[in-house]
Amino acid sequence: MGGIFVSTAHSIHSLYLIYSLYRIPVNLPFFIAIRYLRSRKKTKFISVMSLLAISGVTIGVAALTITLSVMNGFEKEVRERIIGADSHLRIFTYRPTGLENADSLRAHILNVKDVIGVSAFVQARGLLRYRQTTEGVVLRGIQPLTVTTVSDIKKQILFGDLDVKIDSLGLGGMILGNALAEKMGLSIGDTVYLLTTTQIQSFIPRMKPFVVRGIFSTGFYEYDNTIAYIDLQLASQLAGLPNQNVSGLDIKLSHYEKASAVAKELHQTIRFPQYILTWYEQNQTLFAWIQIEKWATFTILSLIILVAVVNIISSLVMLVLEKSKDIGILKAIGMSSTQIGAIFLWEGGIIGFIGSFLGSFLGFTFCYLQQTIGFFKLPGDVYFLDRMPIDMEFVDFLLVGLVAILLSLVAAYYPSRKASKLDPVQAIRGVE
Repeated sequence: MGGIFVSTAHSIHSLYLIYSLYRIPVNLPFFIAIRYLRSRKKTKFISVMSLLAISGVTIGVAALTITLSVMNGFEKEVRERIIGADSHLRIFTYRPTGLENADSLRAHILNVKDVIGVSAFVQARGLLRYRQTTEGVVLRGIQPLTVTTVSDIKKQILFGDLDVKIDSLGLGGMILGNALAEKMGLSIGDTVYLLTTTQIQSFIPRMKPFVVRGIFSTGFYEYDNTIAYIDLQLASQLAGLPNQNVSGLDIKLSHYEKASAVAKELHQTIRFPQYILTWYEQNQTLFAWIQIEKWATFTILSLIILVAVVNIISSLVMLVLEKSKDIGILKAIGMSSTQIGAIFLWEGGIIGFIGSFLGSFLGFTFCYLQQTIGFFKLPGDVYFLDRMPIDMEFVDFLLVGLVAILLSLVAAYYPSRKASKLDPVQAIRGVE
């Protein structure tokens, strides 16, 4: 045993002398931490524990980055589909008689910076009847020439076309969502009856026939199951709005992120009883739910990294116990307690860095393959997508990696403090 002690002391002393005398540009605690991490001694248990700690950090980082990328992908798809079906901004009025002088207001808004399209609309509720089936609908009166400047409704037509004009027989055209059409058994050319009770002058219900001329799909069940498009003027009459007033104006911008800024600018000229809602405010509940789900999932999966932190603490405490003789020798030849502690802080940092790097690489590889190949499919009859969406953001990968490294350093604090407080004489005698 004495021979092993002399050999170990000689090796450590030589290393320290080289560092002290020749000032080799290397961080000694870091160099020793690397040697300890690559140790090939009889006791393999500590190496296995370190490997488990790295694996835990790797799996945790990969799981978090993949989950955040998937949630970002779903949020992006939802946002794009909502914006495709609706406008970026929408102007309403509190007056039951609707919005007056819509044409002059439209001309004014078109001169505002970043506005690329404005279209009037009428919104009401009614009942749609076909044979023995009756369903509630949200009635949307549109102008075919301007509605395409504020939404993607024309691109979303599955069957038929965007034709809501009144024909020679006096029948107006109607465009329905595919979910509503399927539920009622409707197809192109069928005649349906619309019952409305929203007239201001009278609550006597009015029934009017329409011909189904188009079926659309936005990918959102609530939209495809409730919305019915008809001619703007006809919708104004059915809603009981005087002088062919409208319910409001849809506004499309050069980019959806400019909605808040443009709304703030429009507030300077558009005042009560008119009010403005952005695309986010119109769907605030949905996006708030997405954010809650995203962070709840993030918090739950963070437990994987906490398990890895426990493994780091365990492996480093055991390493301190195994290397107590080395620590005693290093202190005896002049190494400070701070440098001793730094060795094990470096150990934790290295484990965290390796785990974060491997986890980020694994997460990026998975996300990239899903984007290009799409090996995880989704049932089209349940979801509005045929594959799991991915949207990788550099900030997510960076923050997850930095948090994992920081937690690894925190986990290494107790073992490093324990090592720095070892008495060199008792440490050497204890091993001997």
